[in-house]
Amino acid sequence: MAKILVVYYSRTGLTRTIGQAIAERLGADTEEIIDCADRKGFAGFLRAGKEAFDKIPAQINSPHKDPASYDLVIIGTPVWAFTMSCAVRAYIEVNKSRCKARAFFCTTGGCSGEKTLREMAGLAGASALAELVLTSREVATGTFNGKVDSFVKALSRL
Repeated sequence: MAKILVVYYSRTGLTRTIGQAIAERLGADTEEIIDCADRKGFAGFLRAGKEAFDKIPAQINSPHKDPASYDLVIIGTPVWAFTMSCAVRAYIEVNKSRCKARAFFCTTGGCSGEKTLREMAGLAGASALAELVLTSREVATGTFNGKVDSFVKALSRL
């Protein structure tokens, strides 16, 4: 059985909800990326969007789990300014050579998440084994289970 790590950053809790749902279904370990910057409130939201748009990696706390000790690392991000969060950008930059295989997921307020997933794969230097895009509405209303199950099923075939 593959050893799996689900890594995610979540400013509002939506991406955390999906990361935990994926981890539960796969029996995977989890790691929440901790951004050292205060991104609370409207000012934090604006700064996060600008820094994401400018592709500035965040300063993050050192992870507790080593991605190199896992067969698969699943990385999740909210979509900020049509791209990945600054914290996930930092995580991928630091750990891209430490991941044997990867899958990606994102939560979005409405804009297409496919561009964000392509950018994550490009930054990681490798394609994803599976990808998942969920809207914030799907997460907030709890209507994400079918898509999460399909994502997990795709990974289970590997």
